[in-house]
Amino acid sequence: MALFLMRNKSLFYEQNITAKLLQMNLENDFVQLEKAFDIYKKLLNPIINLEPYDKVGIEECSNTELFSNNQYLNPTRINFNLYLDKYKIYQSVSRWYWSQKRNIIFERMLILFEEYKKVYDKIKLNMLRNTLLFSKLLEDIDQFNSKLIVKLEILKTTYSDELVSGYIDKFIQMFKTKNSFEIVPKANENENETPIETINNQTIEEL
Repeated sequence: MALFLMRNKSLFYEQNITAKLLQMNLENDFVQLEKAFDIYKKLLNPIINLEPYDKVGIEECSNTELFSNNQYLNPTRINFNLYLDKYKIYQSVSRWYWSQKRNIIFERMLILFEEYKKVYDKIKLNMLRNTLLFSKLLEDIDQFNSKLIVKLEILKTTYSDELVSGYIDKFIQMFKTKNSFEIVPKANENENETPIETINNQTIEEL
């Protein structure tokens, strides 16, 4: 009987230690994920701030210092930042000069969204393990994603080709959840319409 009690007591202590270690890992994960989400909000801020006819540009940079000591941030893949390219009459000329071709931009944006989705998925997974700890963080990221989807829909109306539509639809599907999607009226296609022209054999539609 005594041996049985000792074994049960030992098992109880082992389970207790395991539970505490799991809780510590979740708490550390929470800190890392919360910081990662804050950084992604900054990285995606140009999209959050765009209006009809605005576009997004890419600038090369090192995010090593910004991403330091966080396992959910990958400076090797995300070695660039987005910037907001506000609509202007000579926008196409500016984008040609700075080599802002849309196929390159949306390929890089896909990398950014893929990495961001890893953070989102990890938060959802941890939510199942500790609802109390992660519920508010998941609520915040869902609210942010809802705003992001609205702005991506606006960005989609700025372009007229299937390449961009395909990319943006893919981005939206990554984060589309129940009650987080709203239809945005398509911008008037004739408003501020600019004739198609070429710059060094590049059509404006490529920029």
